[in-house]
Amino acid sequence: MARESTAIEEGPSGERRRVSILRDSRNQDGELPEEWEMTYKQFDELIEQDRKALYEAILHTFNTVLDDHDELQKKVKGLELELSTLKNDTNEEIAEKDEQISRLAAKCEDYKEQIVQMVMQRGAGSVHGTPAPEAFRKSTKLPDPPLLTDGKDPKFEDWLSKMKNKLAVNADHYPSEELRMAYVENRVGGKASDHLAPRLRDEAPNRYQTADEIFAHLKTIYLDPNRIVNAKFKFRNLQMTPSDCYHDFVTEFLHLAGEAQIPETEYKKELYHKLTWKLQELTISERISPRPFKEFSTYCSQVANSLRLIQEN
Repeated sequence: MARESTAIEEGPSGERRRVSILRDSRNQDGELPEEWEMTYKQFDELIEQDRKALYEAILHTFNTVLDDHDELQKKVKGLELELSTLKNDTNEEIAEKDEQISRLAAKCEDYKEQIVQMVMQRGAGSVHGTPAPEAFRKSTKLPDPPLLTDGKDPKFEDWLSKMKNKLAVNADHYPSEELRMAYVENRVGGKASDHLAPRLRDEAPNRYQTADEIFAHLKTIYLDPNRIVNAKFKFRNLQMTPSDCYHDFVTEFLHLAGEAQIPETEYKKELYHKLTWKLQELTISERISPRPFKEFSTYCSQVANSLRLIQEN
């Protein structure tokens, strides 16, 4: 801000003349700037030299303060209005939330009453011998499969089939994956348990996450990867001899056909070619007929039984 450093200066003839301290501070319109300030030294000089200028300076400062006060008052009123608006909005939101809470609380009470009624109905059903409501009834538990130990007794595939059926039919008894895994762990022992132990530990980096992962791991251990190839080899070499019981032969035929994944549409042709020459001769008419495999096998059984009776007599 422009301020005068002195209030007296020398004239051309050496006389002293008075100079206003406010001279250099006024603008082109002769007014003081709004932010103009006066030092104590200037104030003291003005008392001695220019009382009118001092009055103008004090008046200017007072008016500036009033203007600042009015401006602040306007800002305060604006802020108060904004605050009031925010309060109203907040109160409306709170009222809306309170209403939602009240509605939810009422629904909870309704649900509680319904649950109490259902429980009471269940109790009444148990007392009078009537079935409990379906929502409260659990599935009938299937027998627990035998412990899997070495994959031979019981056979792994038999055990796996029973385990999967158990977990599927009684899924309501094992609703979480943790319960399913715990049940599988309880149905293994011996070497099978030893195989699973490392990945069942809490600190294991590759710990099992699902029961299906456990089954998949056991498959790599107990399922022969060449089982289908081996079954096909046995199936191709299967041949009925005159001394064979037809029932025992066809049972082995069906077992190996299933293991070798032979299409059922091929069963009739395959069976015919594995019969004895005598049975083939006596059943050739049925072989070329459109009868399905089951009827053809029944016919073969009847012919084989007739031959056995003839030989025994």
